[in-house]
Amino acid sequence: MTALFDASSIERDYAFLDACPEALVGDVVTLPVGTLQERVAGLLGWRDALLAGRLPAEGSWPSAPVDAPIRAALQEMDLARFCRDQPDLVAALLADILAAVRQQTDAFHGDILTRLRELEDLERQGMAQAEAAVHASGEPCARMRISVSQLDKLRIQAHRDALARPREADTQLQSQWQERARVWAEVFDVFGDLGELLGRGWDLSQGVLRQTGWLEIQRLHKLLAQLPQLREIVRTLGRMQEALEGEAVLETVFQ
Repeated sequence: MTALFDASSIERDYAFLDACPEALVGDVVTLPVGTLQERVAGLLGWRDALLAGRLPAEGSWPSAPVDAPIRAALQEMDLARFCRDQPDLVAALLADILAAVRQQTDAFHGDILTRLRELEDLERQGMAQAEAAVHASGEPCARMRISVSQLDKLRIQAHRDALARPREADTQLQSQWQERARVWAEVFDVFGDLGELLGRGWDLSQGVLRQTGWLEIQRLHKLLAQLPQLREIVRTLGRMQEALEGEAVLETVFQ
């Protein structure tokens, strides 16, 4: 007897997809790294960590060495600090991180294949030398071929060699985000400094960047052009405030 199709069981099996950002579902589903559930959980881990202003713990999805170039690029740009409590920025960054995961996975598999071909060539060269030595001795010699067990060993060695290969920072991520990170850092640092001058723990950097738009570099450049004058104004106000506070202290002492 044929079992009836149970649509509700499929819905239950894939309920974890509901937590995945809708705009990224297509990329997550087609990504060839881990199971679908691992990919969704990994993506959510990245999102939560970035919203907290940091990178996820090493050893999480995706595993080494795919994650190494991505982490290196983000660390060099110090990008995570700008992501704190910025869901729109994190969503845009995650899309490029998923693309980088795909690219780095392809690159890793390409490294394995290249190394395997090199090891196979070395193995064949060794066999050819052995055949020549046997022929030179006058003994009959059958044609040597790489066996299935030898090929399995070569695959394992190729994988190990590819894992041990040093990985540089992901250049595509850097090209997409480095200029933004540079401008944000300048605005962030300057307005953070102004907040300290104003006192009372003001954090102008987050507010200004949020109002300007994290992804609008041109508007940020225009803002930066005005920063030297703005910094001097706030410094003047700070000096005036200190002078007034000093006078109030003197008045209190001599009353």
